[in-house]
Amino acid sequence: MGPGDPGVAGPVIVIDDDDDARLLLRAVLEHDGLEVVEASGGMEGIEAIAAHPDAALVILDLLMPDVAGRDVLDRAGAALRARAIPVVIRSGDLSAEGVQELRGVGASAFLSKSDPPARLLAVVRALVRRTPPGDPVVPN
Repeated sequence: MGPGDPGVAGPVIVIDDDDDARLLLRAVLEHDGLEVVEASGGMEGIEAIAAHPDAALVILDLLMPDVAGRDVLDRAGAALRARAIPVVIRSGDLSAEGVQELRGVGASAFLSKSDPPARLLAVVRALVRRTPPGDPVVPN
């Protein structure tokens, strides 16, 4: 799977203010053959989404100091939905209520920051194959 794969439209956009988290995600995703675009905060993430209309997927942290992940979804959600770009929320702070609310504004899947790379890859692989819009993937 990679940029040349007909099932992958473009890069995976990783939006997280934690340098180590972005480094880990980049390493795992690139090892799997995916192109990665990093954004170190919510505002930079909104700009990356606008700059990459061909993105295959967005991985979004919730707790960031400049623009929170929920606000990124509010600001860029219409563009993401119009282009059928799935969004994976990756956070250390997920509640059942939060999951339901985020699903309602366009989140496709949810991962804990403590989930192993294999779980991340399973979710990413399922979503970059272009899961139909409105068909959320929530792994066990």
